[in-house]
Amino acid sequence: VCSSDLSPSLFEPTTALSLRASLNLYRSRVADIPGPDNRLEGQQPWQFNFGADYRMKSLPLSMGFSAQIAPKFTVQQSALQSQDSLASRTRLAAAAGARLVVWPEEVLPGDPRTGPPQLREWFDNLLRETNVYLVTGYIDFTEKNSYENRAGLFAPNGELIGSYTKAHHAPFDNDTFPVGTSFPSYETPIGTIGMVICFDYDFQYTTRSVVMSGADILAVPEWQFGRLGRIAEQQKLIFRAVESRVPAVSADLAWTSIIVAANGR
Repeated sequence: VCSSDLSPSLFEPTTALSLRASLNLYRSRVADIPGPDNRLEGQQPWQFNFGADYRMKSLPLSMGFSAQIAPKFTVQQSALQSQDSLASRTRLAAAAGARLVVWPEEVLPGDPRTGPPQLREWFDNLLRETNVYLVTGYIDFTEKNSYENRAGLFAPNGELIGSYTKAHHAPFDNDTFPVGTSFPSYETPIGTIGMVICFDYDFQYTTRSVVMSGADILAVPEWQFGRLGRIAEQQKLIFRAVESRVPAVSADLAWTSIIVAANGR
């Protein structure tokens, strides 16, 4: 593109200056590795290219330059890479006195009881070490090419106390898993705990149904959409806590995680 076409007020029409620019976006997802950042190895999220060329009038010469801008990025390379980060944070929380820890939606690549041996051993050892009750999201592969989006409540000895199946598909996410239709709660020595997953609490009846089943603590694994997860969704969770008169604990995969008191604080 000629510079005079882009900005005629700055460049004369005869100026032999050409400008160029492009923005490339790259997206991929490795199905066997949980997110976030489960993209192809070496693939950056985006790249901006720009440059200019100038042809001299007095000499038969041209000069120019090209430049690229790309963000720093990470690539999830194994099933337990992001879980190692969660483990370190869980240890810190337990050392500070936490009895209940919540992990994000779909953060485990399988049911901790029936998944790969590496996952089962790592999971059980962490719970016994930290002595916490843990709510975590995971993908439950029911059969080939079929799965359920679930949350599980696990005791400090690694045993499953109870589970919950996500009740609503998120819009624009092409979800195909079968949805849940029940909203149970489970008694523990630290309180009666109920679970909903992410988009579920956009619907008032889901949190109300969990509380009506006896829950006095609401645990919410999440995987929100960027800035939406930082602002709109956390405000909704505050309203749900106030409406239901129970505290809520939310853990998001990449954005904002919050703890809300029953009074909305």
